[in-house]
Amino acid sequence: MLYSAQNYLLHTATFLLGMILMSEPVSAQRKMDTVSIGIKAALDTAVANYPKIKAAQSDRYSAGEQLKSSQTAYIPTLQIQEQVTYGTANSVVGQSFPNEGTAIPVSGGITNSQNWNAASSQFTTAVLTGPIYAFGKITASINQRGAELKVADAVYQNEVFQHQIKVSESYLFLLVYQQLRQVQQQNLLRAIDVNNLIKAAVSSGLKPGIDSSFSAAEVSKAKITYLSSLRDEAEAQIKFGEYLGQTGHYYLVDTLGFNSSLPVANLAQSTINKNPLLGIYQGKIESDLFAAKAVRRSYLPTLKYLATTSARGSGISSTDVYSSSFSDGMQFQRYNYMVGAYFLWNVTDIFRTGHEYKSRMFNVQRDNELLDATTQRLNSQLENGNVQYGLSVQQAHEVPVQRQAATAGFNQSRARYQSGLGNLVELSQSLFLLARAEADYSITYNNTWRALLAVAAASGDMGLFLNAVRSK
Repeated sequence: MLYSAQNYLLHTATFLLGMILMSEPVSAQRKMDTVSIGIKAALDTAVANYPKIKAAQSDRYSAGEQLKSSQTAYIPTLQIQEQVTYGTANSVVGQSFPNEGTAIPVSGGITNSQNWNAASSQFTTAVLTGPIYAFGKITASINQRGAELKVADAVYQNEVFQHQIKVSESYLFLLVYQQLRQVQQQNLLRAIDVNNLIKAAVSSGLKPGIDSSFSAAEVSKAKITYLSSLRDEAEAQIKFGEYLGQTGHYYLVDTLGFNSSLPVANLAQSTINKNPLLGIYQGKIESDLFAAKAVRRSYLPTLKYLATTSARGSGISSTDVYSSSFSDGMQFQRYNYMVGAYFLWNVTDIFRTGHEYKSRMFNVQRDNELLDATTQRLNSQLENGNVQYGLSVQQAHEVPVQRQAATAGFNQSRARYQSGLGNLVELSQSLFLLARAEADYSITYNNTWRALLAVAAASGDMGLFLNAVRSK
């Protein structure tokens, strides 16, 4: 009767301690918001918030504006200028050079002697210029900018895809670490229960005192393992929050059957053709080719038209009479217009453009080699992912048998020890095997999903993974 009372008290203490242990993660979470999240919501949140994706999107917008800018090359240039000056007019015969705009141009006829009288003047001009025929230079520039926009878009799509892979993998890691924490928590509770059972048997003289010390050590080991699982989960929480762009939360991920069911996916037709990394290099090759063509076109001449009109007023009359009145110089007195066409060709540019063209073609060669290397790497990753997926599925078929046998073995060992037929070594070994079997169960099922994710990452098809998730 005394033994039964001791058992009751020990089991009650074990239950209360279990409640305390189970509340440990929750207590740690109270300092931050607890957020329940599914994988679809996690992917949407990450794409909307992650800074690198936003940066890639800004690059895409920038490339789009560059394309629009190059398309404005067909628009004529209209320059309007208004000058109001006050100064002397002692022009001399000869030419002047603007000297990067720092020289003051002379105007008017030459005077018989130095004249320091000054007057105001006004000069308004409007100049319209535009291309008549550019020998394909503008088109080449537009094509180059269009190809650069495709590259920027491919980079953005790849950034989104690669981040979705990272978020999904981080989600699965967090899921398995939360599951392992629960496994180690249950193992600790079993170790405490066994320790209480042994203490009662030792107190009653049914078991030697060394058993109590040995079981206490097992409880300590289980506690250490449990604390390690808390640490691993905390690290996974931080990484997951970073990928979502929303740190400072405790995330409870939805299992969605990840730890209890296997994915259903047809991998026979999987190829790397959809992988956005290939799109980046293919786009770069196209962009480099258009850039090389634009360089060759830049050597060609340009035929432009010109249309100008001007109006001039001056405080100096045609008979060289100076007026000190400012308003006299602000009145337009003469008007002019001019139309024409001009032809520009920098002939010696052929030396510069020749080397630049070769440089661009070497870029094409480089990107072709990088495309080949990326293709080989992705094919290897796809092949490895298919192999790992097949093996993970086979392993997953075995772990339920392992867990069931380990559970039965622990229950039998506990009963045998309690009845005096078994020893502590047998009981401790069965406790260890059960904890490992439960951990293997969660890890192995999780591995099948991560192997499928690896196949999706290599093939560039996120739907391969998400469709298997939605079927659960």
